[in-house]
Amino acid sequence: MIDGGPGGFDPTPGGPGRGLPGACLSYRIERARISGPRLTGPAGQQNRFVRVPVRIAVRGASVCDAELRLYGPRGRIYAKGRAVRLKGRQVVLLSRLLTFRPGNYRLRVTGVSAQGRRESVPSRVRGRLG
Repeated sequence: MIDGGPGGFDPTPGGPGRGLPGACLSYRIERARISGPRLTGPAGQQNRFVRVPVRIAVRGASVCDAELRLYGPRGRIYAKGRAVRLKGRQVVLLSRLLTFRPGNYRLRVTGVSAQGRRESVPSRVRGRLG
């Protein structure tokens, strides 16, 4: 967390001066695991959305200042999003960057540790769009 002081700059996603939630001050991101149902269906069906819904379940610990990226064919980022905090079961909306193509897709998540370092979180959310 960055303390911008009175009227200072606070780049954390909670907004100016608010920073991250208090639960993010002392948690262990290395215990977090992300899972969810397989990504399935026609690729063209996902192209209807500007913001692609992805269901996830977070276990072990919450993930603060999360950055989510959906990688697809040829290692490209097809959708991405941010969240102040990921915990429990929820649906995250990722902004679609490219037109979905048939192929394998995988969700990668990073979060900020209690020490302020950005770390990767193991994710089992993946699948094939046809």
